[in-house]
Parts: sequence; structure tokens; C-alpha cells
Amino acid sequence: MKVKIKKSVQQEVTIDVDFPVYRRQVVADAAVFTRILEYKGTMRKLTIWISGSDVVQIDLDLSYRFDCSSHDFLLGKGKYACTREDFQVAYDLARQSLSVLFFNCEE
Repeated sequence: MKVKIKKSVQQEVTIDVDFPVYRRQVVADAAVFTRILEYKGTMRKLTIWISGSDVVQIDLDLSYRFDCSSHDFLLGKGKYACTREDFQVAYDLARQSLSVLFFNCEE
């Protein structure tokens, strides 16, 4: 069986980025908050997944790279816009969850 596919040519482009970048999106039933920053010439990304009032996942990427996603997504613009304050709420919830998990457990 022959199937037609569209080929796309990837090209490298240079864009100006004001760090840190804050991004918010909804995936399934979770709100996903992301902060991307530049540290010593490397991009780093912290992502916090929240479902309801529970942190369900925390991801840290120490060598993040932008991919071929839309500029709005990459830069946290449009429907992906997120303020520092919004991210801080998610970050505080993540810290609280980690604190309960690591410092208040019975041995």
C-alpha cells in the first residue's frame, strides 16, 4: 500500500527571547505551568503539572532546547500566556507537596 506523506524541510531560525519565559497550557485534566530560563549559556526548563489542587508531576530539564513548535507556545504568548505570579502559585504548591512528601513522613 502506498501512502502519501508531506515532507517538511526544517530550517534553523534565530529569534530574540527575553528570559525567563513563562508558559501555561491545559493537557487533559491538568494545568501545565512551565518556566524556561537561561543559566550559564544553557536553557533550563521547570514544568509543574497540576490536576485539581494536587501536583501530579514535576519535570526539570537541565539542557532544554526549543523545538519546532509555534512561536506562541515557545515564548508563552497568546493562549499559552502565563505571568510570573501564576507560575509562582504553581511553584509554591509544588514546594508544599515536596515538603509534605519528604519532611513530614513517618518512619
